[in-house]
Amino acid sequence: MLLPGATTRHDAGFDVIRKLEEDKRFDYDFYIFPGEETIRRIRHEYVDTPIEVVLDQRNWQLVVPELPKALHKHLHYEIKGAGGRYQIGLNKGTWVKLTNHVANELSDWIIDSSQLDNDNIKVSKNPLENQLEIGGVVVKLDLTQNRQVSVVNGKGELRKVDFTGQLNQTPKVVAVDASKQQQIEQHLSELAKAHQLHGQYVVVENYRHYGRVFYDVAKNRMLFTDTSQEQAKHAQLGAVIGDHAYFYDADNAVAWRVDIATGQVDAQFEPWFNRNAGNISRFWQEGDVVYLARRYQLKERESELSYQILGDRMELVSVVGDDALLRFSARTDRHDDELKVMLQDYESNSTQRVTPMYTLSARLIKPTSAALVTVFGVDAANVPHRYWIRTSDGTLIKPNLALPADKPRYFKEHEQTRSAWEIPVDLVLAGSIPQPGDKEVFFFYSREQKALFRQEGPGQAVLNANQPSALRVTTPALANVINVNGHLIAMTEDGCVAQLDALGQLSYGAVNEHWLKRHTHWWKDLADVTGFSATLAVFGVKGADGKSVLPVWYHNGQVVVASLQDKHLQFLGFDADGSSARLFEPASGKLYLQPPMTADALAAAFGTDEVLDASAQLPAASELMPELHLKAAEQVDAGLRLTTVKGEILLRTNGGKLQLVAVDKGWQQDNRTHLPQALAKVAGQWHTKGVLALQGDGIQGWFDVGSGQTFSLGGIPAADNLRFIGVAVGNKGAYAYSPTDQTLYWIKDGGVQKINHYTSVERIGSSLLLQGGWGQDDLTPPLIVGVDSVVLHGGADDDTYRLSQEMWSHYRTIIIDNDDPGQVLDRLIMLVTDAEKILVSRHEDDLMLTDSTNGTALVMRKVFGSQAETHRHLQIELKGSSVVISVDHLVKGFTWEGVAKDGLFKLSWATQ
Repeated sequence: MLLPGATTRHDAGFDVIRKLEEDKRFDYDFYIFPGEETIRRIRHEYVDTPIEVVLDQRNWQLVVPELPKALHKHLHYEIKGAGGRYQIGLNKGTWVKLTNHVANELSDWIIDSSQLDNDNIKVSKNPLENQLEIGGVVVKLDLTQNRQVSVVNGKGELRKVDFTGQLNQTPKVVAVDASKQQQIEQHLSELAKAHQLHGQYVVVENYRHYGRVFYDVAKNRMLFTDTSQEQAKHAQLGAVIGDHAYFYDADNAVAWRVDIATGQVDAQFEPWFNRNAGNISRFWQEGDVVYLARRYQLKERESELSYQILGDRMELVSVVGDDALLRFSARTDRHDDELKVMLQDYESNSTQRVTPMYTLSARLIKPTSAALVTVFGVDAANVPHRYWIRTSDGTLIKPNLALPADKPRYFKEHEQTRSAWEIPVDLVLAGSIPQPGDKEVFFFYSREQKALFRQEGPGQAVLNANQPSALRVTTPALANVINVNGHLIAMTEDGCVAQLDALGQLSYGAVNEHWLKRHTHWWKDLADVTGFSATLAVFGVKGADGKSVLPVWYHNGQVVVASLQDKHLQFLGFDADGSSARLFEPASGKLYLQPPMTADALAAAFGTDEVLDASAQLPAASELMPELHLKAAEQVDAGLRLTTVKGEILLRTNGGKLQLVAVDKGWQQDNRTHLPQALAKVAGQWHTKGVLALQGDGIQGWFDVGSGQTFSLGGIPAADNLRFIGVAVGNKGAYAYSPTDQTLYWIKDGGVQKINHYTSVERIGSSLLLQGGWGQDDLTPPLIVGVDSVVLHGGADDDTYRLSQEMWSHYRTIIIDNDDPGQVLDRLIMLVTDAEKILVSRHEDDLMLTDSTNGTALVMRKVFGSQAETHRHLQIELKGSSVVISVDHLVKGFTWEGVAKDGLFKLSWATQ
């Protein structure tokens, strides 16, 4: 508009234009002769405008405002968190960036799409930032500054966004609000069928009157707690084992178990010192074991006790120690009540909790100490410590790890009370192996550092870093070391599996798929693992489909590939003629004979990998003793020990002979109303002679087939190793020997009596061997039915052999082997009535005393010849006579004139 003087006017609207000049980006005056230009109409223009929102650590709920259409795409929000949990409600027409403004404090974001027209989610990722597009609204994120991102829609479905997965897939549901669904069970089932649920369990909020519950995706069921306790309605699911679910309320430090079918609380688990301030910091499951970590706020520090829950037991397994406890542990070797003192500290230094304590009207299970309690932590000097307390005997196990050979170091005096090599955070006590003389070897392992250590004994009384006690074991690179039923099993990185012995040496027992991948002609290389004469299980060989597993073993240079695919088989060695391997399938209870394969057959069947060729034919397996229905089988030195489904325990000797040797507890229970008759019957069916063992829990028993008597005893150490020696003469009970405590027991009248200590008691047919060795042994042979000869060996120190008139009458041959390099004088007390009837003779290097009435012979071995000096140190004392006869005196009798080398004279001659 051209109007002279227009720029000096003050009409309505002109002042608005004047104000636009104030930011110096606009000049209203514009002169063109002969007049002045002026603006008669203005229109606003929207430009991109960022809005920054800075949050603190508190949890916040924010909503992007609803914008008029003219503002769409011009505003965007950068929301900066500080480690809290934030919910951001979206509206269309803008975009949002989520980031963090506090270092090392990652934030959780929940994006609410309920106000958008649709809730479709698209995920994209690039090197600079990740991006979500939700219903057309873009959300940008930097995952290095954020912990977790979830999206909740108008249906109450909370979806977790995974930027590491397939980006073209819709994020899956991790939680659902049941109050927004009329038929929540059906809705969850449909989501499960569409594979839209994340993980095994999905959180369901506001479910009926139960509060928070969990949907089991695989089993289409709800896991919940049926309680009126309000705090319990917001609990977390910790574990599921069998028919039970475990829940915990972290803030209130309460944990419990429910019956899944009813939701009824079955048990509540209460950590020690639960009135102390703190919470449950972790709750997790490993196999059938549940773990609970309880954090405690003490007066001057925080600490933590961890427990394991096994069924109805709750056990303390680890303690986070403070500086004083860790330093004290480093300076003591054994402190029986250390754990007790440690726990008293939790009580005396506790601070009262402010959160409520509550119970759920169920039995309250309180902790005990586990067999092994770990004590760990970092002291004030930032030195890590890790020790173990064996609660059965109070032993404190303390590793002092040796440094690598190429990294020596000398520790000054104030630095010495610690492990030489810094304790790795993942160091475990792999296990221990007992040694003779009440000694023990301990092994420690760090998977992260790939280091194995061997330590003789539990550790030094005072740790000395300059003299490490846990020495490094030289092994191939290890992938893991685990304890399996008391045996230490090591797995190497190249795929070998071996058992660790007390010296730290590996005995290889298997190879796995990793090993196979490195060996094209694997059957040729098996001998390189452990030698020709060994047995290896070979894991990872596949059938022609590339999926099914073929059982394979290597034994004494032969490779056995079982034609019984996808069956769990036990390898029981080769049959006596070496033509076939013996295999047992527990599922069917059948024994098989499987011929081995030659190298040429293996090459044709497998080519250059571990997958069977489609055209290959494996040697067929045949059934061994198909008439037997077995439930267990094991290889023993004598052959195979087989247990039938009835409970009969058979021994199949290496020669193929089958004999009944025992019956198990189940068999005895089935026949308890007529046990003696049933034992006699089954012994007759199997043509058994001698004795049958009666197996039981903590009670060992026997059935003597000849007499029809049963004998049993319990409470004896290692009762399963007891050996039945025989029935006492005159139906006066029976004898059994325990190799564990080296004691001979007399079982009679339902009780048991210790007879004597022997280092060995062996019965072989009709012969009995008794060996001393304890020092000052008193060897008195028992009278046993069916035994007519006995060998007595005293060993070192002054021993006494006793022979009563009954023993002299019962035994046909009594042999005394009195070998002792120390040549300490021993005694033979013979309560024999008439020395006139005992004849003395020599047989090679042995001296013989023979009863001319009944033919009983007493043989004193090697009292002549080159070993005479270590055998002659024996004197004989006769009943009714004060005369002591030296064996040396009897030997010299054969050198006197008139007595031939093989001569004969009466024992009474030596008493004159």
